[in-house]
Amino acid sequence: MNIHIIGAGGVGTWLAPALVKLLNVGHDKIDYNINIWDGDKIETSNLDRQLYSPHQVGQNKAEACVDNFGYAEININAVPRYLSKDDVQRFSADDFFFGCADNHPARADILSICDDTSAKSIIGGNGYEDADAYYYDNYWKGTPCDPRVYYPEILTVKSGSPIVAEGCTGDAQVESPQLVLANQWAASLMTHLFWHHERADDVIETDEVLMLERTSKYETLSFTAKMLIEASKE
Repeated sequence: MNIHIIGAGGVGTWLAPALVKLLNVGHDKIDYNINIWDGDKIETSNLDRQLYSPHQVGQNKAEACVDNFGYAEININAVPRYLSKDDVQRFSADDFFFGCADNHPARADILSICDDTSAKSIIGGNGYEDADAYYYDNYWKGTPCDPRVYYPEILTVKSGSPIVAEGCTGDAQVESPQLVLANQWAASLMTHLFWHHERADDVIETDEVLMLERTSKYETLSFTAKMLIEASKE
């Protein structure tokens, strides 16, 4: 399986170490190829919530993130640029995406690539003190389990993307504040969904698989396919 971590920032740098350790055992060492994508450079302002060191400021995030995994026996590669849906021809049903980019255009591109290739994805996001993660493959396209159905803003909000011109506002896009705890939560929910869908030994009925998880300082909620379908009828 080719795994792609899209975005090596607040969520991606917390997800990558957990995922590498999760897969860096036994036969898994030869079964997975991890690619970390990001076209951004590390800034001093990133250090309060992203797993980088001061000496890495100015380096490309994907390359710096890969440099932090010298101990891993899995093949880990840096792709020092942003993902685009125009990359679709690179992928197939053997690919799996972890969407860690903090903007909706990137999430929409990942979902579009999954539609066209039968690849699967888990996308995470967070606010200041809340986080969520959701699973998708094109079996669910257009259903109440499609993230674009329960989060329609994925298709309508264009702000925040470094590669979508209409996403630029003013001289610079002001980054939303994020608490490191929320970054951790998003990464944890993503790895949990991955284990649930890809690694669990027990057989789970289709309508009982987890599709969406949310965490905040108040509660943690899990939604199965059946729950999302029933909620759409209300």
